[in-house]
Amino acid sequence: MVCCALLVPSVLLAGQLEFPPVADFDILNADGSQVIGHTHFTLSPEVSGSQLIYIESRYVNGEYEIETNKIEDRGPSQLPVLLTYKHGFYNPGGVLTRESTADFRSGQASCLVYDNGEKRVYAATLNLPPDTYTGSALVIPLQHHLSEGSKDPVVFHDLTCVPGPKVIAVKASANELTRWAHYPGQTLEVDLKPELGWVDFLISPFVPKMHAWFNPADSWNFVGGQLTRYYKGPQIILARVPPAGGSPVPVSNPTTPEVAKARPLPAEDSPAVH
Repeated sequence: MVCCALLVPSVLLAGQLEFPPVADFDILNADGSQVIGHTHFTLSPEVSGSQLIYIESRYVNGEYEIETNKIEDRGPSQLPVLLTYKHGFYNPGGVLTRESTADFRSGQASCLVYDNGEKRVYAATLNLPPDTYTGSALVIPLQHHLSEGSKDPVVFHDLTCVPGPKVIAVKASANELTRWAHYPGQTLEVDLKPELGWVDFLISPFVPKMHAWFNPADSWNFVGGQLTRYYKGPQIILARVPPAGGSPVPVSNPTTPEVAKARPLPAEDSPAVH
């Protein structure tokens, strides 16, 4: 259960947060030099009144991921809350290799992984604080905090697999506005670090530190992140494909993306500090 991104397919309000239409992201390797896949985000309303976030990521080696989140808007004075979460990882043949699920109403969460063909399931019923998020929904409290004009650190909770389900306090700290190598214009980097007590020192090396970038000129929308795909997994970079003329950019060949060099920025935006 790692951070990705949260963007919606139409201009909707969620707890005073405004998101743009559908968004597409390049997936880059750890050093940002090659495009190794693509991610596509959409959101659609449910009959129940909740909203379904659907995220599909496809890699050049044939692997793919599907993440779904149901969120519920609690009105203008409160943040949206997660209802359910599911994130599946598949090999090139379409066989499930690992999966994270959670029901935020019952507190039931599970982390499944196939290790050398052996199925391992870690399950627990947890006490989930109201400010608990996971996966792409980690962006919700971050964007909300920035939209309120605050750059002070904010602490909330992340539900993650390490390797079993665990709720971890996360501290997010914003840096100064600067230029990021993978998106044009000024962005704000937010660093997310786990707040682990001495009891958790054994898992500390395996709990990833994440970085997210937001666009101050576009309602603080998420434009990229540096993260690990899963527990002890490879590190990747997500970089939003800038919309052309204000319109969403369709995902490039979503079924079989080809390896490509990371797309260059315009000359005036090429200097990078991260």
